[in-house]
Amino acid sequence: MIKKEILNYFKKNKLIFLILLHLFFYFVFTFLNKNYQHYDSAGHINITIRITEHLKNIIQNNGESNFLNLLTESNYYPPLFYYIVSIFNLIFGYSVFINLFIVFVTFLLTLFFYYKLLIILGFSKEFSLITTTIYSFLPLVSDQARLFHLESPLSLLLVLSYIYLAKSK
Repeated sequence: MIKKEILNYFKKNKLIFLILLHLFFYFVFTFLNKNYQHYDSAGHINITIRITEHLKNIIQNNGESNFLNLLTESNYYPPLFYYIVSIFNLIFGYSVFINLFIVFVTFLLTLFFYYKLLIILGFSKEFSLITTTIYSFLPLVSDQARLFHLESPLSLLLVLSYIYLAKSK
């Protein structure tokens, strides 16, 4: 009986099923993948750790870092996402898994808001779900969601910006 209710729930809420499916595959992939991070992903994680160290030194006020060090740590990549992840590093400690999971959460949020954007633009729920599903399984998109790259957070910001633009007069 409970099994039937769960199946009916997922039939009604297919987007939640899609997100849970990606979450399941993410944990399976993370468990099975024992490789080191790619050079670019490892570089992003390194920048996040250095920014976390600067934040920790500024909070402790030990004189080893100042606000200028924090602002100039990343002279090529935009640092906003690094600051957000660094706050999680301060709370939970240094963990590559947490850093990667935050990027993956931005991917899941992108799926959710992409679906909502298509509905706002006037497409049907079925079309929006199919389009979101196809987008989520594109090899480049699903690959970038499992690495610490800035594409997933940037995609989320773009979709949120477009939602704001679509709702504005």
